[in-house]
Amino acid sequence: MFSRRSVGPKDTEGSPLVSSTVAAVWGLMLVLFAVVSWQARFVMDEFNLFQGLRDFSKHTLYQTLDPIKTVFGTELFRIATLASDSVGIMRAGRVLGLCAALGTMAGIFLISRELWPQARHRLLVLVSALSYSNVFERAFRIRTDTIALTFATGSLLFLVRSRRRRSHLLVSGALMGLSFLCTQKAAYLVAACFIALVVATWLESGWRKALKDGFLFSSGWLAVFVGYAIYFGGAQWWRVIIMVLLGPRFVLEGTASFSGLGMFIYQTLTRNLIPYAISLAGLGITLARWKTATFPVRVAFIATVIVTILIFHHDQPWPYVFVWPQVLLSLWVIPLADWVSDRGWLTHNQAVLGLTLLAALSLPRQIRYLNHTNTAQISVMAQAENLLEPGSTYFDGIGMIVDRDIAGDYPGWWWDTPTIARIRAALRSGNASDLQSVMDAHPKLWILNYRILIMSDVVQRMVAGGYVRISPNLLLSGIELKSGAQEIPFACHWAGQYRLFDPHGVAVTGPVSLDGLPPTEVVSISPGLHRVRGPQTNETLFLLPADTHVRSPLATQGPVPDLFAEVYTY
Repeated sequence: MFSRRSVGPKDTEGSPLVSSTVAAVWGLMLVLFAVVSWQARFVMDEFNLFQGLRDFSKHTLYQTLDPIKTVFGTELFRIATLASDSVGIMRAGRVLGLCAALGTMAGIFLISRELWPQARHRLLVLVSALSYSNVFERAFRIRTDTIALTFATGSLLFLVRSRRRRSHLLVSGALMGLSFLCTQKAAYLVAACFIALVVATWLESGWRKALKDGFLFSSGWLAVFVGYAIYFGGAQWWRVIIMVLLGPRFVLEGTASFSGLGMFIYQTLTRNLIPYAISLAGLGITLARWKTATFPVRVAFIATVIVTILIFHHDQPWPYVFVWPQVLLSLWVIPLADWVSDRGWLTHNQAVLGLTLLAALSLPRQIRYLNHTNTAQISVMAQAENLLEPGSTYFDGIGMIVDRDIAGDYPGWWWDTPTIARIRAALRSGNASDLQSVMDAHPKLWILNYRILIMSDVVQRMVAGGYVRISPNLLLSGIELKSGAQEIPFACHWAGQYRLFDPHGVAVTGPVSLDGLPPTEVVSISPGLHRVRGPQTNETLFLLPADTHVRSPLATQGPVPDLFAEVYTY
């Protein structure tokens, strides 16, 4: 049996060895986190944000275009569009995402200081946070959720400090309002913090003060929300409020098309068994000591429990949603270290060291994640953008070339599972308007990815006779001319100048006859069905846009590489 013993002098002092170990593990994790944020494979939604910004720029929001989601978080990423090309924009977006994630980390660290002012080795909280695979692999993503969490942690920080100054309640509510304006999904965070504030205040000071404090918090939130509505809606501000509150309904209409998302709950539990166990043990210890818990501890405890329950019951548990509860759960490693030392099983320094080493067990996976790179994606993006002059459009169902316009209408160009299901249902009823809107935009280029392949039976008919596969993932406007001088049809979809290229992507000198006119080396072709005749030769040639710069063998055959392989399962 273990017996409780008194804490000796060495237990009340920090150990340089333990402090150095915690700092070293944190430093290594932080470096890996920064590297991964730069080179990790892009998820489809990350492109969606910037392509959405291009659509927003063509409209007056909430007047000529009603966005389904709130746009504050999206607009905060707009600074990244100052980069010179699509690759630069995505890189800049990742840097902004990393900065937001570091802001979240700073917020959690400061919250831990409010919860346990006398605690040593609070850096253990950050080690615990990055030991969660979802935090390490998702917290920096180009998503509005990323910035929403930063505002939410700032809100919680002011909430646990609200006993110092009541104005902190207004600030906390305002920050939570900004979080909600990043994404309506932050309603989970709003509800969690509001309930935590009211319950903790009621237990400490009675229901009257709980109502007053809840009112102040709500006032800060409401002021920001109404300010957003007035800014975008003017005299029609009430309409903006209705759109913000009802917008998620349009998203939820298609959620039935997603299936098998429960696997991601299993994934996060199995990959993070030790971090979850540590955090839940800390929560359990805090609950057992509830009567002596301070107001800040109670607020953070209730908020953590509510967010965790809501997220795990979320109807779309994609891997990124677990970042929110995991960040809050990381706080509760401190009570566990204190409890182990209080029981006399280990000194406090030994307990901290042991928990740090347990967190470090995630390092092998983090190092392995460095292999999940975006190199192939960036190569395709660079090649595609080089073929697209400003003003030209392309299509890929995702929006990878964020510095060019995607063909189709917003948000129909986003070919996720619900959209594809809707398009197929419309086709069965004879309605091809979604596909027609793509072709009406005259895409010069198609990027082949898993979404295009899912619709390959439809897409093949759309591109037949009008596009040439020039690389494993790219189709370019043009036609293949077989050996001989036979006249063949060309279903042109992109207006411009065309000339001949050999199978190695090198421009060749040769006459081209269009619609029976005298042959020329460069021909201007407008959209529509044309008749093309090449020179008399035994070599296969390709009629492509005259400004094409490939200079590598045209990959007209072969499998299509998956640019988004294992983005959720690696």
